[in-house]
Amino acid sequence: MGLYEEAMLAFTGSTATEKVVLELTCKSNLKPVTLELRGKSPFIVPEDADIDKDVEIAHFALFFNQDNVVVLGLAHLCMSVYMTSL
Repeated sequence: MGLYEEAMLAFTGSTATEKVVLELTCKSNLKPVTLELRGKSPFIVPEDADIDKDVEIAHFALFFNQDNVVVLGLAHLCMSVYMTSL
């Protein structure tokens, strides 16, 4: 994750993850940060990802438990990945 290029960072994870993310953003250009700490599972798709494979994995992560457990994989896409997959 190139924290120096991003305009804003939004991340979902635990409080341990929060500490790491805040530390990294403080070492970069101190961009706005939004943290979601309720235990949902982030699914980060970088620019060099295999989009077809990652869509299949994200779909599985989203629907494998059919909402019987509070676990949900959410996709976080780099803007260039989002723009090329429209």
